[in-house]
Amino acid sequence: MALVKEYCNKSEEDIVFVACGGDGTLNSVVNACMGYDNAIVTCYPCGSGNDFVKIYGGKDKFLNLDNIINGIETKIDVMRVNDVYSINVTNFGFDAAVCDIANKVRRKKIIGGKRSYTTGIVVSIFKSMKTKCKVIADNEVLADNQILLST
Repeated sequence: MALVKEYCNKSEEDIVFVACGGDGTLNSVVNACMGYDNAIVTCYPCGSGNDFVKIYGGKDKFLNLDNIINGIETKIDVMRVNDVYSINVTNFGFDAAVCDIANKVRRKKIIGGKRSYTTGIVVSIFKSMKTKCKVIADNEVLADNQILLST
């Protein structure tokens, strides 16, 4: 995403970035644009998950190029965990372990492809049932123990 940051640094005009992919691609573009008031991000959802667009009426609305080109800018909340931003969801613990394993095996025969998420669940049941977690919000410790997952 260095190209996105570089373009944001060079331009003084508003720039619209269209992330073509799934939630991971969209997240990468959003992270590259953080801190640039002139950067606007939208997406063309052609990834495997596309969960973010479900909040706004589904994938079909974002597959319409006229909607992307002439859409109305909507400000949304952004979460920050350490130095990483998220516009959709921030998971850690069991959920994150499942996704991590699914990404690692997705191109492997038999356990990958459409089975990658299921593989992630099965492996995580045995390896990721407890995660050390400390949650701080507005300088207040909300949790400091072991968890199964957090969304």
